Amino acid sequence: EGSMDEKSGMNFSEYVAILSGNTDLLEKAKLEKKIAGLESERQAFIRSKSDLLEKAKLEKKIAGLESERQAFIRSKSSSRSRLEEVMRAVDSNRELIGRFRSDWDLYQSRVQKDKEGNILNPITLKGVEGRDPKRIAAKLTEINEKARTQGEYFSIGSLYGFNLVVKTESSSKDLFDLSQNKF
Repeated sequence: EGSMDEKSGMNFSEYVAILSGNTDLLEKAKLEKKIAGLESERQAFIRSKSDLLEKAKLEKKIAGLESERQAFIRSKSSSRSRLEEVMRAVDSNRELIGRFRSDWDLYQSRVQKDKEGNILNPITLKGVEGRDPKRIAAKLTEINEKARTQGEYFSIGSLYGFNLVVKTESSSKDLFDLSQNKF
């Protein structure tokens, strides 16, 4: 039942209905044929609906992966920039360490010590005669109170061949202008 006859294209139920002359059987056979066709379409629809759902899931997953890829690329770019910044800082610090080492070696070659091994501080300040610590302290206090160098370095003396300088740095805080001398 329900199979097609190869020659006529009719299924068996229609063939029997035509031969019997019963129109109800013919009508039933036609309806069964339509039902079978609709059932076939329904199955195809369910498969395509399932395929669409699967496709939607895959597209959602692809979108998520693309978002992750973009985040990775941004992170990689940010990390690369940060690495370059750190490498520049390392190079700058190496140069600074080299200069400090050079100054330290020069200082060590010039340092003077008393008989007990204590380091002497033979500071020479402009405007101060002798090496009296009280006069030197008074002069440094005076320079700190009066000097205004507008951000420039101003030489005030020397120690072991190194120039001693003062620089006035200005800043603002809570609507107040502040000036500070750095030696």
